[in-house]
Amino acid sequence: MSPRLLRLLVGIDARRPASWIALAVGAAAGWWAVITGPHAWLVGVACGTSVLVAVAAVGDLPVELCRGSACISPARLAAVWGMLRAAWPLVGAATAACLASGAEAFPAAPAVAAVLAGGMTVAAVVVARAARATAADAAAVALAIGGAGAAAGLTFGLTFGLTVGSSRSGGWGAVAAAAAGWCLAAAVTVVAWRTFAGADAVVDRLTFAGDPPGGVPATGWERLHLDPLPAVGPVQGVLERLAMASTLVAMAGWLILRPDLVPESGQAAAAPAWPWALLSAVWYVCLAVPRATLLDGACGTAAWERLFLSAAGPATDGPGRIRGLTAWRIGGPRFAAVAALVPAAILGWPPLVGGLVSSTSPSHGWPPLAITAGLAFAAVSLATLTMAGTRTGAARETLFAVALAFAVTTMLAAAGLP
Repeated sequence: MSPRLLRLLVGIDARRPASWIALAVGAAAGWWAVITGPHAWLVGVACGTSVLVAVAAVGDLPVELCRGSACISPARLAAVWGMLRAAWPLVGAATAACLASGAEAFPAAPAVAAVLAGGMTVAAVVVARAARATAADAAAVALAIGGAGAAAGLTFGLTFGLTVGSSRSGGWGAVAAAAAGWCLAAAVTVVAWRTFAGADAVVDRLTFAGDPPGGVPATGWERLHLDPLPAVGPVQGVLERLAMASTLVAMAGWLILRPDLVPESGQAAAAPAWPWALLSAVWYVCLAVPRATLLDGACGTAAWERLFLSAAGPATDGPGRIRGLTAWRIGGPRFAAVAALVPAAILGWPPLVGGLVSSTSPSHGWPPLAITAGLAFAAVSLATLTMAGTRTGAARETLFAVALAFAVTTMLAAAGLP
């Protein structure tokens, strides 16, 4: 890894709007963490923020360029490049935290949790891309695994309600819970991928080689490169199964714990609504945002149209033929909108059913309906963003970073509620 190569990678990233968006979001999150105060649940919020901004900064890691490097192994170059991109939000958060804290010491537990979550997220993206996952698949699996760790840390902090300043075990216990959740989610994802996606050989042989490993059917290997529109790779298919199963379990638990079905229980038997809301939000971000913005498959070729046209020259029928082969003519904005709406429908019907069944108890019926309404609002907002960005020719990584910046803003605003 020569200094010249490092300067080249940093120069490329400095020209990406996604890098500067991640820097600004990281700075805002670092400032918010300092002025909020040392709470144990802040560890979970720090993990979630770090995961979102790290995935936004890494974006679509160009592994194709990594294959062409002769001075360093492709896997090592991808790992180093991913860490360089993830350093943008880390620098922003550290600078803002130092400016906001002044003479006061910043709590160590949230900072360590944020750094660990960012590093684990970059590792998940690099490993997934090395296993021939598409850019949207890699981002989805990194968000899912990181979201599980953040949810575990947040649940620990909210359950015990300890402050980092008064009890060191509160903050570091949340860090341990987040790490355990990350490891468990990574193991479940690998097992589910090997079981449902039929990618045993791809997982066993993490390589950037050009030819598919032996034993992988041609149809299955092609699915890892060019997906239907909108793009749904094998990893996202696995995550959809896990999302559906978890939301059905949440619906069953909500219906079982209805206070009007438990004799003499009163409202004390009612389950809290925030775990279900958190679960739905994490799954929606994992499934919808990468699929709607990164747009793997033929729909992603629209971004190459100007390059193709500039290289075609003044050919008589070249531009028309090339333009006809791109996805822009067959409805890139439409597919982006569909990719934003379908996950909301998948995740929204269990809370809708739970709310309607529990409608006899207003206090128990309104929270699931509010979750459905929140998913609908998120789907419409993401569809509007992706359609507008696709029509204006915005880069896929830029739309991805903007969508995740809105997700971070929503999470920090929700964390400030009582």
